[in-house]
Amino acid sequence: MSSCNKKIKEYIANSPSAILATVDSENNPNLRAIGGYGVDEFTVYFSTAKKSNKVKQIEENNNISLLFQHENQKMPNFINVEIKGIAENLEDEEAFNEGFKFIAERRPKLKASKETHNIYKITPKQIKVLDFSKENPDEKIRIIEV
Repeated sequence: MSSCNKKIKEYIANSPSAILATVDSENNPNLRAIGGYGVDEFTVYFSTAKKSNKVKQIEENNNISLLFQHENQKMPNFINVEIKGIAENLEDEEAFNEGFKFIAERRPKLKASKETHNIYKITPKQIKVLDFSKENPDEKIRIIEV
């Protein structure tokens, strides 16, 4: 693994929350902060209540985006990471438990069951890193196709 990829994984793992972007049935973007998520390499798992709007939106269009950004960053060292990918509802009991394991590592007090929550696995297609600490303008944005 390259040192750059290792830094990206650490940045994602150390983010206190993420911003999830979905699109509703009228193609309107929807953003919300999520804290109940876990990571395995670049794969992200998150939980949400079965009755949330996220569930319906992901059922209609499972292309999502997740933004990871640490708070209180100052220029010129501002960094964020965006993952674009496909959300898959982990309906199988074993897959649900595997996804929940990663979430519980970050949020051990989170309560979720198959009856009340969905767990989604985000398979990344693209990772975009914005890093203003890079001196060369051509290096400030890095796109990794996964």
